[in-house]
Amino acid sequence: MSAQERVGPAVEAQEAMDRHAQGLRADNDRLRARVEEMQREREALLAGCRLADEALGDNAVLRAENRAFDAERRMLKEKAAQLQERIERDAARHAEMEARIQAFEEESRRVAREYLAVAQQNSSLANLYVAGYRLHAGLTREEVVEAVREIIATLVGSEEMALFERHDHAPVLSLVDSVGIDADAFRTVALGVGVIGRTAEKGRTYLADAGAPEPETRARGEEKLTACIPLTLAGCVTGVIAVFGLLSHKPALEPVDLEIFDLLARQASMALYCTRLGAPPPATARRGA
Repeated sequence: MSAQERVGPAVEAQEAMDRHAQGLRADNDRLRARVEEMQREREALLAGCRLADEALGDNAVLRAENRAFDAERRMLKEKAAQLQERIERDAARHAEMEARIQAFEEESRRVAREYLAVAQQNSSLANLYVAGYRLHAGLTREEVVEAVREIIATLVGSEEMALFERHDHAPVLSLVDSVGIDADAFRTVALGVGVIGRTAEKGRTYLADAGAPEPETRARGEEKLTACIPLTLAGCVTGVIAVFGLLSHKPALEPVDLEIFDLLARQASMALYCTRLGAPPPATARRGA
């Protein structure tokens, strides 16, 4: 065998080995690339695991916080229920207190009304007592006349009045005393003439607020007449008290004024009659005793 023939197979073997080595190097490169890729995937997986662990940790924290929030919410709900119950109790208590206050205020108003009524009644009784005392305290005719004038001025509230007397069933009234009016217009008044004359004729008290007569039925000077009180003794009219204008602070007569008029109608006539006889009124005699 020639040398060339012996070299040929060796070269082929060498080439085959070179190709095999190149294949191995290529496989090695592929393996290295695959290893690097797997390393990257491993690192990525590790990073994902870390993220997952962190997420699990965060989730655990969130669950713990959620449990805490739930507990706090339940606690707040219980407190809200307690507050609502307290509010309802307070509202009921407030309503009860309001009802009590209203009842107390109503009772206070009722007591105040009763107190005012009693005070007014006491004032009326005091005025009547004063009026009766003043009438029967006079020892002379002038004192009785002055007492009538003061009663009309201070208790009734008029500084315009006239006091008339009727003597021995005469058909006329004679002026005894007057304040704030034209006395000359009322020196004598015939029975049945004007409001004053009709009061003496009929023996009934006249009140302007209780259906005043028409203007043409009034006599001259009676335009401002407010009341006429007949003075009666033993069923006979012995005189008349005429009350004209009231004081500015008193717009109209009051119920106590009517009681004073009734007292004057009964007792003024007796007091004047006693002074005509020259004897003191009965109450004066008792006071002297």
